[in-house]
Amino acid sequence: MKVFLIAATLVLSLSCSTHSNNSKLAPNSREHQISAYLWQQTSGEYRALTYQAYNIAREKIERELEDKHNRKRAVVFDIDETILDNSFGGAREIQEGLSWKESHFADWVKLKQAVAIPGALDFVKFLQEKNIEIFYVTNRQMNMLQDTYDNLVAQGFPVKKENVMPMSSG
Repeated sequence: MKVFLIAATLVLSLSCSTHSNNSKLAPNSREHQISAYLWQQTSGEYRALTYQAYNIAREKIERELEDKHNRKRAVVFDIDETILDNSFGGAREIQEGLSWKESHFADWVKLKQAVAIPGALDFVKFLQEKNIEIFYVTNRQMNMLQDTYDNLVAQGFPVKKENVMPMSSG
């Protein structure tokens, strides 16, 4: 129901608004993103594809674990749109008539409201049960790492602070 309300609000607010201020968007300039966010948030196909991807990954890990060697194993995840869904933040920008900016994304990250991609949490917990080290990388800025860590914890991901890292120190 929450997704439907956000989607309906987006469609209605964009269809009835115009913006002349340069900091705001021209009407429908992000129309392609509206469709993408709606698809990501409401499509059964999207959910099926993400579950399929994580189920295939699980099968591959299970096969790898059949080889009883003593090597330490690890999986490295990109955070955004791999395990955390930021489409609600993007939809929020569109609803407010904003173009994408790092500062707008930082405001979204501070809210810690990104949700787990379907299938991601179960897969990561499976890895933890199998004693596979889990690393999370992101191109988010250093000043966003605590909020990112808190968001992962809030979504139930087994995470250690030292295993959440930016791709660069910029």
